Formats: sequence, C-alpha cells, structure tokens
Amino acid sequence: PVPKSGEVLIRVIATPVNPSDYGEWTHVLGDKPAEPTPIGKEGSGVVVASGGGVYANSIVGAKVGFVTNVKGQGSYAEYCTVDAMKGVFPLPEKVACEDAASHFVNPY
Repeated sequence: PVPKSGEVLIRVIATPVNPSDYGEWTHVLGDKPAEPTPIGKEGSGVVVASGGGVYANSIVGAKVGFVTNVKGQGSYAEYCTVDAMKGVFPLPEKVACEDAASHFVNPY
C-alpha cells in the first residue's frame, strides 16, 4: 500500500491473535464481510515510508506499535498503512516488537 498524507507505511514484524480477530474470522461479530477481508487490528514493526506531514516524516525508521485505522488494512499483512497521529506509538529501544504487539487492543 502507498501511504497518503499523514499516514505511514509500516513493515509488520509482529502481530497478535486477539479475541476480536477470532470473532471476525468466525463471523461471530457480524455478517460475513466481503472478500478479501483484511485481518488484524494491532501489531508492531518499523516505519519504512511516509505519505508526508511533519510527524509522519519524523518517525520514518522508528520501531513502533500500531493500531490499524485505515480502511482495508490489517496487521496480518507484511505492510500496512496507518494514520501516524492516531494509530502509531513509538517504542522504547529496549522493547522488542514481539513484546509490544498486543498492548493496544487487548492488553491483558
């Protein structure tokens, strides 16, 4: 995907399986969505590109946690675009992506 202004492109490193994801897969949480269905609500990775904007440009190269918030994107993809101001959280250097992948949607 190509990030729009204010969005960043993230190379996904880790993503969890949340109860809410399972509910979507099994259609417990509503009608069956149109195919293909993007799966995954959160994850962690590295920002590899920016669509423009001061903040989005400033975090290129950063290790981040994120919540998918762009329609048609899911964290189970290799790459996804995310609104930089609303869904990206820079991670401390000592925190591994695998440890931070599920701290946003279902933190426990």
